[in-house]
Amino acid sequence: MYKISMVALALIASQVMADSLEVNNQYAELDILYFSSPGDFDGEQTLGLTLGYQWSEKHAFETELQINGLDSQKFGFDADADLVSYLLGYRYNFNPSSEFRYFAGVGLGYTQAEYFVDPTNKAEQSLIMPFARIGVDYDFSPNAYVSAEFRYQHIPDIDKHEVHYEIGSVPVVGISIGYRF
Repeated sequence: MYKISMVALALIASQVMADSLEVNNQYAELDILYFSSPGDFDGEQTLGLTLGYQWSEKHAFETELQINGLDSQKFGFDADADLVSYLLGYRYNFNPSSEFRYFAGVGLGYTQAEYFVDPTNKAEQSLIMPFARIGVDYDFSPNAYVSAEFRYQHIPDIDKHEVHYEIGSVPVVGISIGYRF
């Protein structure tokens, strides 16, 4: 149910954005993030897609999809937790008229975690995930830019079916390539 609600909210937000479209107010980013050793799991890469709407020079609203596969051998077998996360965030842009733009943001996400209870038994759990981030964008053309960020993302522990996997609060670094429409 949460997954459907988040997708519906993203679709409604994108339609509202399209109805009030001004030049360069919408943007899309392809994200590559690295989670540093999240709890019981090894450090992992994550792919993401961010869609944003900038309603003023300094303020933006973003929706983000992250796909992450966490692996560990700590449990006596190859444990695997697959996370699909839907995030909503606010972004504040400092010095918006410069080709180097610094930003800070906060948000909240919903994660659907699939994980192994034992080598043959898979389970699911829904998690709420807050995050905060800082970063910099650099314009290399009028519409295209690259971005680097540091993010602090809290993923609650998986604790279901008599299994406890610690994920926890993890520092995340990322790079993105973006395009403003």
